Amino acid sequence: MTVREPLPTLRAMHLTCTWPGLLDATLVSDAITPHLQRAEPCAVHSIFESVLNLETRHGLITIGGPSVGPLPHGLSISRELDYRSLGLRSGQLVILERHRIRIPGSNFEIDLSAATPWSPRLPVISHRVAQARWRDRAADMRRLAAAAVRSRPGAGDGIGDLIDPDRSTPLGPVARLAGPRLERLAAAVCASDSMAAGVAAESLVGLGPGLTPSGDDALVGMAAAVTAMAVPGSFDATFLGAVAD
Repeated sequence: MTVREPLPTLRAMHLTCTWPGLLDATLVSDAITPHLQRAEPCAVHSIFESVLNLETRHGLITIGGPSVGPLPHGLSISRELDYRSLGLRSGQLVILERHRIRIPGSNFEIDLSAATPWSPRLPVISHRVAQARWRDRAADMRRLAAAAVRSRPGAGDGIGDLIDPDRSTPLGPVARLAGPRLERLAAAVCASDSMAAGVAAESLVGLGPGLTPSGDDALVGMAAAVTAMAVPGSFDATFLGAVAD
């Protein structure tokens, strides 16, 4: 009698699909608590080596291991996983519950009951202190950023050359375009002119190379600085909402 090797298809599956079983969440952002309290179904959005994104009606939830660190709109689990190896697929149903996340039809579950909640919000500091900090650090940060830009291949393709006050080479085409637009944005922000700031910001959206274009990176940095230095009732970065839309 010939003895056949048992279940070759299952052995092949084992090489590409490693089910982790019940996982423990270690950190859960306050930002996703409303999603969990609603206990509504969602779906797998995208799958990467180190993170898994879930899509709800109100935005994405990101799941990652210890090496990813705290996730502002997600949760951290206690183990490192390669999420590509779990056999998950985009669009797959996910059930969110107050203390558990599970994917029906799989052995993927996360226990949230012992997780530590944390807030991604930055502490509020006074306007005077914020301005002093930015002014004290601006020169040093500019020098560090300029040095980092110069050391990277293709640095002249974006707008990084605009950071360096000591540059000796001509600006690249993207930097030449972005320079006047950034100056108009800075002038509008200093004048607390939301309309002019919006027009200038819109001209930077999508400008330049990169997964996030250089102009978008500049707008994010500007928004962080304006938000950190704002006082209640003063000019802030809310105009960027309309620009993003």
